[in-house]
Amino acid sequence: MPFRLMVEGPVLALPMKSHTPECAKIELFAATITPMKSYHFCLQDFDTKDYTLEFHLRSITITQQQFDDGTWQEIVKSALQ
Repeated sequence: MPFRLMVEGPVLALPMKSHTPECAKIELFAATITPMKSYHFCLQDFDTKDYTLEFHLRSITITQQQFDDGTWQEIVKSALQ
């Protein structure tokens, strides 16, 4: 008999996230500030359009507006130093 997962109650919608070209740019910038001793990984949330950079067991969020106006670089610098 094949395995079947039974779900009872409301189903939670998980946020959709993806690695985007903008995330690649954020990761590359982060790698120029500090060696990648701990993995730098970025995902963009499709609903909010925010970017989340995970590093050294921490994470920071960069809004779409911060990315567009260039202030994201200062946010990444201060978080990694």
